[in-house]
Amino acid sequence: MKESVVQKKIMKWLKEQGAYTRRVNSGKIKYEGRWIILGVKGTPDIAVTLNGHSIGVEVKKDAKELQAWHTQFKNWQKTGIITAYNERSYYQHREQNKIREAGGYTFTVYSVDMLEKELKEFNLL
Repeated sequence: MKESVVQKKIMKWLKEQGAYTRRVNSGKIKYEGRWIILGVKGTPDIAVTLNGHSIGVEVKKDAKELQAWHTQFKNWQKTGIITAYNERSYYQHREQNKIREAGGYTFTVYSVDMLEKELKEFNLL
């Protein structure tokens, strides 16, 4: 299943729980000959407010991609070198840490069931 499909399912489910959700685009696009920055590199895919809590949700398409994401970050932690292989994971972890330091919550998931479990574990649902 494509990541975009998983994101849509998660957003639909969150809205059913009474959450405010927004899909967050990061990176940049070229428009009319100039580059437009969409958002900070590494920002979670979905911004959520649920029961008064600020939550960032990073979505992966499946368990295999989630495991690779964790492996890439561990490789960066060992070497301290950002490469094309681990860059995305590094920036995503960096932004998640900033959210947590500010008192928010972040989760990296690949299904509605996984997110629901995480939200219940932290008493957010």
